Amino acid sequence: LLEHQRSFDEEGQREHLHWLRSQTLDLMDLFEAFDPHVAGPVLSGAIGRHPTIHLHLFAEDPKSLEWFLLNEAIPYEARQQRLHVAGQARVLPCFLLNVDGTDVELLLFERADRRHPARLTPEGRALDRAGRNALVVRMDAAVLPSDPP
Repeated sequence: LLEHQRSFDEEGQREHLHWLRSQTLDLMDLFEAFDPHVAGPVLSGAIGRHPTIHLHLFAEDPKSLEWFLLNEAIPYEARQQRLHVAGQARVLPCFLLNVDGTDVELLLFERADRRHPARLTPEGRALDRAGRNALVVRMDAAVLPSDPP
């Protein structure tokens, strides 16, 4: 999918990816206190027509993110997601938002989980995630054709 998108840039995929990554940086700034890391299609660049921004957040208190959302008057839907972290199956709090028409999924880990990869299955590949600086580097490396060199 990535190679196809790079070759044909269908429907302005690169510009859309750049916009999504810019939105993600803004969200990472908003959730800075939770050590945000981007994951999923916005990180890999393999976005579809309606991509979701996936952020992994980390906190000592599992209620702290919900309190933050309430205090900032950010509407959300609370769910749970099952992942494997540090060799254990875990059910993690998940918060779904919609920001400027884009779906955002906030997955909340314990602060100590930052050192451990998350997996969908016990034997599965670790989910890639990157901090703010790594996302900026990816954006800088993918200069848009309309941008000056």
